[in-house]
Amino acid sequence: MADFQGIRLTTDMVPKEILERVPANITQQEFGIRLKQGGTMRLDNSVWRIGAPDFQRNSLVFAALDVLELMNGAKIVTNGNTLVLFVNKLSSQNGSIITFEPNDANGAKGQNGTGAGDNGHPGFPGDSGGVVSIHVIQTLEGLLNIDLSGQSGGDGGDGMAGSGGSVGSRGQDGTWGIGGFPPLPRCLGEATAGGKGGTGQPGGHGGDGGSGGSGGTFQLYNVGAAPTPEAAYFFTAVGGSGGKGGAGGAGGAGGPGGAGGIGHLFCGDAGAGPAGDSGQNGTKGNNGIKAQDGLKIVKNLELEVVVRNAVSSGGNI
Repeated sequence: MADFQGIRLTTDMVPKEILERVPANITQQEFGIRLKQGGTMRLDNSVWRIGAPDFQRNSLVFAALDVLELMNGAKIVTNGNTLVLFVNKLSSQNGSIITFEPNDANGAKGQNGTGAGDNGHPGFPGDSGGVVSIHVIQTLEGLLNIDLSGQSGGDGGDGMAGSGGSVGSRGQDGTWGIGGFPPLPRCLGEATAGGKGGTGQPGGHGGDGGSGGSGGTFQLYNVGAAPTPEAAYFFTAVGGSGGKGGAGGAGGAGGPGGAGGIGHLFCGDAGAGPAGDSGQNGTKGNNGIKAQDGLKIVKNLELEVVVRNAVSSGGNI
């Protein structure tokens, strides 16, 4: 018996007898032997993590065994990957199969802009809830909690503030000379004020939030005269919410006014020009789209059909 108590395990720690695929030409009797060969695996206050979240590609784990026990709140975390399970007896003591742990509930955030006025990058899409397909040949004991909710989309990156405006032009200096009557030294042209500062550059736009991942599909098949009753499991598969749009960057500050001209001797000095206008603020990114909820399929099957499913799902489902 594979007994995992109070630990976190990965698929490479699961006995190979459990993960071995089912041959294409297997008979019902041989299938029963194959399940017995898989033995018993007990997860006691333990967490089995299957791969890692990845919205671009998902893997498949196939498991066939005699008894699976999920004890004291044990969890199987699929991370959006596909889990196909064939088992004679499944016993759950507040056990659960979930898509994501809290730290992985959201897709990756988009990168913030890096330079002045840069736009934020869009958030990454959330991973879907994947597929969990369970075939129970004999009994399902206790309550099995299934949460195949999709991952929320990642938030968009923030836009960066714009750069400041340019300095206004310098005013012209005053001119003086001999003029008038009687001819005397006097101001011939007053100094002028400096020019207005340049307008600040616009801020970068926030990145759009990523779309949420769709809720997963739960398949629960049993061998018997009727499907497994709803009292034996609790199912939810909420579509992931969209990520929040990133904040827009502030517009750059207006440039300082240019220096006033110098009056020299007989002309007064002019004042500096006015500061430029602030640049336009960048817009907030759009929020991502919420995904659709998942679904469940609960059916009773003949053993012959279960064996065929085991053969076909050994590589694909």
